[in-house]
Amino acid sequence: MKQATIARRSNIAQLEERLLARVFAGYTISATAWLLFATFVGILLAYKFGAPDFGPGAWLTFRRLRPIHTNDTFFGWASIGLVSLAYLQRRRSRIPRVAVADPADLSRRAGGYHLESARHGREA
Repeated sequence: MKQATIARRSNIAQLEERLLARVFAGYTISATAWLLFATFVGILLAYKFGAPDFGPGAWLTFRRLRPIHTNDTFFGWASIGLVSLAYLQRRRSRIPRVAVADPADLSRRAGGYHLESARHGREA
């Protein structure tokens, strides 16, 4: 019975691990796509500094491209990337559960007092 329970918990942990890996991969791919787009807009802005007549359309003006580049870099790449790192940190920082020791044993080790005598103010 215990082995079946342990095997079931192990399967659940592996499934959860795979799901977290998929979420991390999705966020990372999305952040990379936004970074590539923001970099493209940034390169376009840099080119417009040297050649202001490039792209004479109203949608390629500096006033329209700069907010796109800035907001896309911050909200599209940085925030999604940080959420992705938070998922990765959660995945890697799992600590196995430790059994709690007997409180009386901890009390004896800490200062030589038993719980009962500590309540009454007497030393054991």
